Amino acid sequence: MRKKLLIKEIESVINRNNELFEKCSILEQRLNEKNNELDKLNLILEEQRAENDILRHTIETRLSEKQCNNAVITEIEEKSEISEEMQSETCVTEENTELKEEITEVIQEPIDVKVDFEQLINESVLKLSSSAIGRVVLRCAEVCNTFSNNNYQNSKDLVNLALGRTEVFKSEVLQLISTDSSEDILLAELNLKETEVKEYFELLLRQQ
Repeated sequence: MRKKLLIKEIESVINRNNELFEKCSILEQRLNEKNNELDKLNLILEEQRAENDILRHTIETRLSEKQCNNAVITEIEEKSEISEEMQSETCVTEENTELKEEITEVIQEPIDVKVDFEQLINESVLKLSSSAIGRVVLRCAEVCNTFSNNNYQNSKDLVNLALGRTEVFKSEVLQLISTDSSEDILLAELNLKETEVKEYFELLLRQQ
């Protein structure tokens, strides 16, 4: 009798364990799905940040060019005023005409402050560049977390190296999109530089 009761209790415990195991498996699956979703959202966030950085850099470059053009125009106008003081009315008229022609030929109309984002940078180029930056930033975060969790003596130095290399990559991407390279060449360069960065991260991971 006792043996039957014991067997029955054991079977009951086994059944409960099986139920718990099944629930744990379901929870683990849901957790993995949530983690995957979080990774995707983090990637989207980093891509958006990268797009903002690229657009900001492009706008600053264009505004800098506009200010430079305005400075040149001002300088030429100042030279024109000096010429007016030094020359007779006839000479002044002739020189001003020449200066106006110089300005027309050399200096184009300054860029309007109102920025058309669609014309500012090719949409596909912007997407390719921001996606590459987003992936590298996330990989850098993973690598830095590994260093921090291991808490080795050189962890801080390795974190700084990873962060520094990521900033260099961002700078390289900004330089790339500033060139007149075709989309195919740009994509090839982006892939090459992204591969180099990730190989560098792997090298750092082996330094622990």
